[in-house]
Amino acid sequence: MMIIISHIQDDLRVAVVLKKWVEETFGKNCQVVASTDPESIPLVPRYLDRDDDSLRDLKALIPLCSPESLQRPWIAFEAGCAWMKKILILPVCHSGLSPAELPPPLAVFSPLDLGDKSFPETFFSTLEKEMGISPLPEIAYGRMRLEISQLLQSMPPQPPSAAPGANREGATGKPLQPIHVDILQTLAGSYGYTAAVMADHFKMEEKKMIPLLKRLVDENLVYPSSAGMGNVRYNLTTAGKAYLKGNRS
Repeated sequence: MMIIISHIQDDLRVAVVLKKWVEETFGKNCQVVASTDPESIPLVPRYLDRDDDSLRDLKALIPLCSPESLQRPWIAFEAGCAWMKKILILPVCHSGLSPAELPPPLAVFSPLDLGDKSFPETFFSTLEKEMGISPLPEIAYGRMRLEISQLLQSMPPQPPSAAPGANREGATGKPLQPIHVDILQTLAGSYGYTAAVMADHFKMEEKKMIPLLKRLVDENLVYPSSAGMGNVRYNLTTAGKAYLKGNRS
C-alpha cells in the first residue's frame, strides 16, 4: 500500500519525520511518498492518472497544513482529487495553525494537531481504523512524541495567514479589477462553480475566464477542488470571504 504526504518545501522536515514513523510501523507493507512542493503539477492527480492498480495501492493522503502551505492552492486541490477517489484524507496542522483555523475543504476531514500530546496515538489509531490495518504493532509513542516536540521547537515560527484588509487589493498588494470582485460575489454563498459555468454566467469564453480565476487563486481568495471527470470547481477561501466582507459598499 502507499501513503502520500503532501507538503511544501518548508515543511519537508515534518514530512520526513512522519514518513519515518509510518514506514517503521508498517514496514515493507507500506510505501510513503513525500511530495516536495510540486507547484504547478500536484502529485496526486498525476499518480491517480496512471492506472487502476495505482488507485488500489494508494490508501491515504496526509496534507501538511501550516500558515505558509495554505497559500498554495494545490494542497487543497490534491485533497479534492483524493476525496473524489474515496481515499482517506488526514490533514496534519502545525507551525501555529490549529485544526479550528483550517479552511474548507480540508476542514471537513477531521484534521489533527501535530503539537497535541495525543497526536501519535490519534494519528496511528486513525490509520488503523480507516485503512483496516489491525492490529497495530507496538509503537514507541513516547519517543515519537519527543521527536516531534524537538522538531517543532527547532522550526522557525511562520506568520499567520494574511487575509486581505478593507481595501481593493489582494494578498499580493496588487489592485483587483471589478470583474474579479464580481466573480467573488458570484461564488459567495454557492457550493462552487467550474470555469465553464462562470464563463457562461459572465457571457464570455472559458479561455478568458480561466486567467481571471487563476489570479484569484494566486491571491488566495479562491481555491480549486476536483469536480470529477477532470473538471475543477472554484470556491471562496476564508480569505476570500473576509475580502468581500471588508469591501462591502
